[in-house]
Amino acid sequence: MSLETCKSIYIQTIQKMLRIHADELGIDPLRDKGIFACFRRDAIHSASLMVTGNSAEDAVTQAKAMGLPLYLHLQFKTNNYVQETQEQLDLFKRWTGFYPTRVDGYQNAHVAKDVPEIIAPVLQKAGVVFTRIFG
Repeated sequence: MSLETCKSIYIQTIQKMLRIHADELGIDPLRDKGIFACFRRDAIHSASLMVTGNSAEDAVTQAKAMGLPLYLHLQFKTNNYVQETQEQLDLFKRWTGFYPTRVDGYQNAHVAKDVPEIIAPVLQKAGVVFTRIFG
């Protein structure tokens, strides 16, 4: 086997193992355009939708048309974490037809002090199986 063939196989293997995820789809049309361009070039594999963003509903339409897998990107504007989480989950479902299986948060707000424990039951009830937690 040639060195070039080995390199090619190695790169293909890495590409299959590496999963790059984009945050903040729906925050504005310019960000959305970049995320969609990356997905078309196979540079990313999924994106988190910020349902509170200026272009969120249009972004969902485009993402669905191109087959971009979506997850929820929570943004808290108040300290009513349970209500805001439920509202954003419901809006995500209304636009996509399903609850997300993964959730992360704007500026990692979902992992601020005491927040994970507060929102965990809401996420679990909606069927969320993964969230990004830093330790």
